[in-house]
Amino acid sequence: MAEKGLKTTYEIGSTLVGEITAINGIEPTKGTTETTTIDKSWRTFRSGLKDGGEVSVEGYYKKGEVGQLALKTEFDLDDEPTPPTSHVITFPSGATWTFGGVVTAYKIGDANLDDNLAFSASIKISGEPVFLETV
Repeated sequence: MAEKGLKTTYEIGSTLVGEITAINGIEPTKGTTETTTIDKSWRTFRSGLKDGGEVSVEGYYKKGEVGQLALKTEFDLDDEPTPPTSHVITFPSGATWTFGGVVTAYKIGDANLDDNLAFSASIKISGEPVFLETV
């Protein structure tokens, strides 16, 4: 049976980010290196390096919300921490994505007449994201 996204959480370090309305999932990709030689009429490739991709988090801005402040603080750093800060997405079933990440964008204040103030952040995954399903 399909699992609902309701009750999915996002943490930066050990701090839960509140007021989230959407988390865009992890989509790792793999590069390729061309191996075609001049005696072939079709291009050939081999696997290249893997990239963990990016994650974006969206929600309602709330003054003083510690998780939102942690994302902004991480963005404001001139030198990223080494190793990158831990990020965890936890699904209702208990399954998790855990990864090191660098906050690359932070936005507050989409203000519309009939809507709540919004915040969003983008996190570039550094290294291998680890998916763990609970049994």
